[in-house]
Amino acid sequence: SEGYRSPFIGYISSGECHVLRKVDVPHSNKTTGLKEKRMRQVVVGKMKKNESFGEISVTLREPMSCSIVTETPCKIGIILCEKISSKI
Repeated sequence: SEGYRSPFIGYISSGECHVLRKVDVPHSNKTTGLKEKRMRQVVVGKMKKNESFGEISVTLREPMSCSIVTETPCKIGIILCEKISSKI
């Protein structure tokens, strides 16, 4: 999930996933008439077979910049953080 460190690197062996990102979207409040910003998740990309995710989060120990959600049934292999050299 976006904003959290990934506990693994994921490799998609079958299926498709959506790449989601939180963005501020302008919204008019019908009650007050004021314009507000609301946070929405939007699809910014798609991942498919033979693609991977989480590498940057795991190797740099940084939060993920997006969320990955399955679009179709998927088979995903994972490499846990503990299995990766701490010298990275």
